[in-house]
Amino acid sequence: MTYKLHIERTSGEIPLEEWKAAVAATKGVRLHPGQFGTLVATGEIIRINSQDGDAEVYWPKQRKWHIVFRWFQGAASFTPVCPPGDVSYPPWKAAVALASYLQAVIRSDSGEIFELKIGALFEPEIRKNPAYEQ
Repeated sequence: MTYKLHIERTSGEIPLEEWKAAVAATKGVRLHPGQFGTLVATGEIIRINSQDGDAEVYWPKQRKWHIVFRWFQGAASFTPVCPPGDVSYPPWKAAVALASYLQAVIRSDSGEIFELKIGALFEPEIRKNPAYEQ
């Protein structure tokens, strides 16, 4: 089973129109038209059906767009290929920008929430500290 991260709100679903606005406002991210895509690992071009709201991220070093975010029931999911917090990794950088725009969190499959600025897991002591600013 693949480990996924999710951009979601703790207060409920993100409306699709808000997600689309966030994608439109985020540099290096666009909605996926659902035609063709490139597998990152092999470079193979495949036909891809997409959900309304699925999004691609631009990888500057490769000069290519890759489908990263899958939209489903008020949240966007993606499979991390590098450790969270690596700002040189285009999907993490995009995920942080999108989550920040939407006032959302990045959560793991097991429910852990990542600190957006550094990609570390929130520690309970940090969350309880009133001096900590999100």
